[in-house]
Amino acid sequence: MRHLNDALATFMESWNEQLTRAIASGHSKHELGTQMVRLRRLLGPRVTLADLPTWPPQIRDALRESLRSDLESIQQQLEEAVCTSIEGGRFDRAAQDGLVGVLRENSLTTLLRNESRVADGVQGQHVSAPTSTRSTRVRRLIL
Repeated sequence: MRHLNDALATFMESWNEQLTRAIASGHSKHELGTQMVRLRRLLGPRVTLADLPTWPPQIRDALRESLRSDLESIQQQLEEAVCTSIEGGRFDRAAQDGLVGVLRENSLTTLLRNESRVADGVQGQHVSAPTSTRSTRVRRLIL
């Protein structure tokens, strides 16, 4: 378990560095939204790890709870950072509301909703296309 904890810590440190760079470079709502989607995709391996069916239930539950806790905490910190930056005069109220809206629209916690569908067995089920018993008639075009 120690190796797993060390690997998760290293993964999240690297991800946090990318988050810091992304926020520093995101000068518009569009750029911030794009970076949030990119960063969310980078967390995919962590979601996959937490959902591996080969884990014993206790470990899988602990990994899911750790993921949930981390994502909710990061999301809350991001929103608070934008809200407190208005006090420092960095953004006006309209810009702040816009940035918070982008953060919520591209929320990291979206991964948790996807994770719960995987846990419930919803994701990964394929619905086949309806089949027809009628035969398809081939038509020839005579010119």
